[in-house]
Amino acid sequence: MSCDDKKRQFLKWFLQHHQLKDKESLWILHYLLNHDFLLSRIHFIQEASDYPNGLVMATEDMKDSDFYFYHQGKVSKNPEEAFQAIRCNWRDDYYIELRFPDVDAAYLYFDLFDQGQAEEEEIQATFKELMDEMRRDQEIKKVRTAIDQALEKNDFLTLEKLSARLKELKGGYNNAN
Repeated sequence: MSCDDKKRQFLKWFLQHHQLKDKESLWILHYLLNHDFLLSRIHFIQEASDYPNGLVMATEDMKDSDFYFYHQGKVSKNPEEAFQAIRCNWRDDYYIELRFPDVDAAYLYFDLFDQGQAEEEEIQATFKELMDEMRRDQEIKKVRTAIDQALEKNDFLTLEKLSARLKELKGGYNNAN
């Protein structure tokens, strides 16, 4: 699979699973998705502010992020300005930082990390940690739901077993809810 195919696949997945804060950001991504040459000029990175023609786009669930466009030494929060720059300067490279939950895992899954950003072993270790954390979070949610059901049924034996399992899952896991 070519790099452009990976980008296309990733963007389609992203647009299906995430809601952007700005509808104009959505327009930009659709525009890129529908123009093969532009797609080849797009790079997904972690810090758009470090690059010329950097764009930061955030999903609705990212409370501390907004849209930013870094262009010609200036910063703009206007997505329409970025869209016009892309349309007029279509030969330039653009560096997109998408801010959404588990962004690193998604980039790894779609193999979009720039090789210069991290060593392969470090990426694999980070991916494994993220996947383990996501699995643990899912298991914690399931156990909490089962605990609620056991409480409703006054099933104290099951409640005791589930509470022990929840404690086991949370052991060494500081960020559990």
